[in-house]
Amino acid sequence: MKRIIISVLLGFVLLSSVSIKHEADIRRNIVLSQNVSFDQTTSVLRANHIIWKYKIMNGRLWKRKYDITARAWIGDWILAE
Repeated sequence: MKRIIISVLLGFVLLSSVSIKHEADIRRNIVLSQNVSFDQTTSVLRANHIIWKYKIMNGRLWKRKYDITARAWIGDWILAE
């Protein structure tokens, strides 16, 4: 009879320690998720799409880089020789 009681008590102790550990893990995950802002989890880095634009000026071919993503010129016109 003592063995049954000891076994049952030991079982309760073991099960309660597992549930406490699981609950602690859940609380830690909630705290970690609350510390991360929305912007940090959804930001995506993308490369700019850059192309060369050409024009003929004074009978010579010129080129200049253009950033399509930012819609801005990069650098100055240079001779395309």
